[in-house]
Amino acid sequence: MAKLQQEGIACAALDLTEIGSSDITRDEWYAGVIDSLVGSFQLEENFDLEVWWTSLALLSPSKKLSKFFSEILLNRIVSPIVIFIDEIDSTLKLKFKDDFFALLRACYNQRADNQEYKRLTFCLLGVASPTDLIADEQSTPFNIGQAVDLKGFQYGKEIEPLTRYLKEKVDNPSEIMRDILKWTGGQPFLTQRLCNLVVRANNSIPDVSQIVQQMIIENWEAQDEQEHLRTIKKRILSNEQRSGYLLELYRKVLTDEQVTINNSSEERELQLSGLVVKRGNILQIYNPVYAKVFNEYWIDKELNKLRPYSENHRAWLLSGKMDNSRLLQGQALLDAEKWASGQQTLEGEDKDFLGASRAKERAIEIEKKENKSVEKRNILLKEANENANKKIKRGTIIGTGILGIMLLLSVGLSLGGTWQFKQELKNAKIELEKIEKYTIPIDQLHRTTSNINDLKQRKEITILIAEQLPKITSPSGKLAFKYAIQALIYVHIEEDFKEVPELLSLSSRLVKILETEDLLEESLPIRIFIKKIEGDFLAK
Repeated sequence: MAKLQQEGIACAALDLTEIGSSDITRDEWYAGVIDSLVGSFQLEENFDLEVWWTSLALLSPSKKLSKFFSEILLNRIVSPIVIFIDEIDSTLKLKFKDDFFALLRACYNQRADNQEYKRLTFCLLGVASPTDLIADEQSTPFNIGQAVDLKGFQYGKEIEPLTRYLKEKVDNPSEIMRDILKWTGGQPFLTQRLCNLVVRANNSIPDVSQIVQQMIIENWEAQDEQEHLRTIKKRILSNEQRSGYLLELYRKVLTDEQVTINNSSEERELQLSGLVVKRGNILQIYNPVYAKVFNEYWIDKELNKLRPYSENHRAWLLSGKMDNSRLLQGQALLDAEKWASGQQTLEGEDKDFLGASRAKERAIEIEKKENKSVEKRNILLKEANENANKKIKRGTIIGTGILGIMLLLSVGLSLGGTWQFKQELKNAKIELEKIEKYTIPIDQLHRTTSNINDLKQRKEITILIAEQLPKITSPSGKLAFKYAIQALIYVHIEEDFKEVPELLSLSSRLVKILETEDLLEESLPIRIFIKKIEGDFLAK
């Protein structure tokens, strides 16, 4: 920046961490940006930020910053302007960061219409990818500018200032510098730190490997001066939903697997963490210090710390703990509870999530038991019903048997008859109604029957009755058959036996069926009448 200023370029360094990113409103953040620029460019004279800001009350904060660039900055400063915006990754947690970087993109695009904007250049510094800056997929991506990959120190002229620094304390500064670069891979911060540690060792022939092991690697997390390593760790683990993928990808790099670059988001994040570097078309670990600190033991330890249910847990929290579809069940819940039991401390939200999952699991188990009970009860009812039907079929009218009875009743309905017939028919219907709940409904059978005026049908019914009646064990069933048979006999009696002699033989057969089944006692008049008719026939 000093070199640019010497060339007459107005410069300002905007450190976004000074403005803040936590518990800050949109207005406060944008006002902080403008205030920092006013101070850096020394624009305080004739510019009252508070008055100016209030005068634009109807505009959004990003529009106010846009007007500051066009109406204040470019008007007050006539030379080229470069604004260095440092720590841009500190904006990633801001809900309104997309607007800020969209404004920077708009300033760049203004160059096509407004020559003044060609004097305005932004230099973004920090750990972020273009997709991080504008995350909204509906917005135009941050596709301007040119990325600059910072390379580590190489042995040669660029490292000479540090080599001269070592010369005051060590006998062979060039050789010591080579050893330092072997350990750090030229990583700027780590290289300078190790140089300081070598100087502080106050040994003319220092053992660089021993210094690295004792002062950097051993118990590094407990050391106050290891913020650099903690930052790398934070970048790897900050996104719990993705950190597992990053750790597994890093394991491949660490174990010398040839990880060819395919520009995946995980690869970019791993590179942005500073842990790995792109060399040719291969990802490699940046330096031996990182390999010793972030070893496989560390990978396994951090993987074990990760919630096995992080995605569901996050979605459940975002729903206000209302989306029960995100709760765990079955083996996933058992695995999560096993993981939780191995943690020294467990956050309250984790306890709430696992507790709610266990409660849901119990509710499901209770519901399953109830469903099994209902299913078992239904099976028992079905078996009981089947047994009852079997008994009914053995003791009541079945299949064609019930059809035969209903055909008999249909005869009565179609042919009419004497008072005796009507009474027998009525008795048969009463008995049938008693057992209809165990058999086919009477009205349904009525719809399937037809008049049986011809002799052939009557013969078929008589044969049917002879076959089915012995199978009936139910008293009600037998009684129904009895009344139906008697009704049919009375139909025959009403007709002229002389005209249809075969009716007499059919009636006689029906009477014998009743006798065989001990059902004729109440039908003695019928038997006498039949015998009389038979006698008349014999006399002739």
